[in-house]
Amino acid sequence: MSSSSSGPLLIISSDFAQFDPDQLQRYRDEGYRVHYIENADVRAFQSVADEIEPGDAYGIIGISPPFPPPPPQGF
Repeated sequence: MSSSSSGPLLIISSDFAQFDPDQLQRYRDEGYRVHYIENADVRAFQSVADEIEPGDAYGIIGISPPFPPPPPQGF
């Protein structure tokens, strides 16, 4: 049985240990099943991937911190 009947799966991963819980709730309110994977943990990805069945709708969002600004010129 496909798990898509409970909404599409949205996997969010970032280099941060925490993510804005309000943003995660907004996705849930839109009908997504949300999995947040902190620190881009490969084992956690595999665990979530094991839940995906053929025909399931899913999306993956990867977020990384912004690159540090370049040093000022002339120093």
